[in-house]
Amino acid sequence: MGINRARSSAYADLVTVANASATAAPPLLFLDVDGVISPVAGEHMGPLPTCWPTWVRSPSIHMPVFFAPNLVARLTALPVERIWCSTWEKEVDTFGLSKDLGWAGQQYLRLPDQWQPWSKLVAIREYLLPQQARPFIWVDDDNRLVSSGMRWARTIQQPHLLIRPEKKVGLTPHHVARIEKWVHMLGDGEVSGRGGQPTWRAVAHSARDS
Repeated sequence: MGINRARSSAYADLVTVANASATAAPPLLFLDVDGVISPVAGEHMGPLPTCWPTWVRSPSIHMPVFFAPNLVARLTALPVERIWCSTWEKEVDTFGLSKDLGWAGQQYLRLPDQWQPWSKLVAIREYLLPQQARPFIWVDDDNRLVSSGMRWARTIQQPHLLIRPEKKVGLTPHHVARIEKWVHMLGDGEVSGRGGQPTWRAVAHSARDS
């Protein structure tokens, strides 16, 4: 049985694309854990979503952390550099979740010891300072992605894609297809803009299972 989700903008993913410029480095993919890779569901938290055919419980984590092998496979196949941006920080590796996903040793961002402004935004902003032309994708279920994250994204020039899944569902095939398409368009030079305005933009599309 799937999750019955509200069809409101409160659970919309937000996508923006800014000016593109040619770069040799692959796009960065910043990923959260809870509500992105692992839905906040399963066991006492409610049924797992039906958007992926199978779910596996992480054998290394004592808590109920589930992931979809098909989701992991598609993210692994992307020509991007994956980086954890999660409050788990190094524990995503030391607890064994990265290994269970096949991503052992994947880089993670150290979050500053502050809540205002949003610590994840501060960490990503600082990480990108020396590589301001590099495209990036940021996926997080936190509502602040579409408030403070979006406000910051509108001030930068590099190509970017922001997606906020619903925390009880996480990334869906619909989201992953959008990421795949964006990366493909980026490689073809189709993601571009003038004067800081995007020429390819999708805003507030409802999150779907497929």
